[in-house]
Amino acid sequence: GEVVFSANTVPLSGNKYWLEDRVTGVYTDLCTGSYTVSLPANTYGTGRFFIITSAGSPQGTEQMQEETGIRIWTSGDKVIISGQVSGTARCAIYNLQGQMILGTRLDDGNLNPVTMPHGSKGFFLVRVTDGTKVLSRKVLLP
Repeated sequence: GEVVFSANTVPLSGNKYWLEDRVTGVYTDLCTGSYTVSLPANTYGTGRFFIITSAGSPQGTEQMQEETGIRIWTSGDKVIISGQVSGTARCAIYNLQGQMILGTRLDDGNLNPVTMPHGSKGFFLVRVTDGTKVLSRKVLLP
């Protein structure tokens, strides 16, 4: 069905808040507008819509690292890491002050749930390191 993305924003140091639709390549300035898209039935998952904060246009921001096949999202009190990693892969999770909240070794496999410390809420940076490959993503624990 039809989904509308909009936001009430508070500008921070002149930054803008952009919604990026990676399927259509459309960027929407959420400070001045909304974005409407029609999604097929049973659509779920992560990786299509992103919020970008920048002082200028979103094209000037750093693009995502090359596709690694790894997806990262949250569910309840867990950070879920999906995608093939080796037995030497590690995960480090940081708060917005840059303090490491936890670090753990990932299992050699396709699905690695990482339980966050009790009471963790807010935005976190998740960094997965597997040999020379490094992938970082921001996640929200509501």
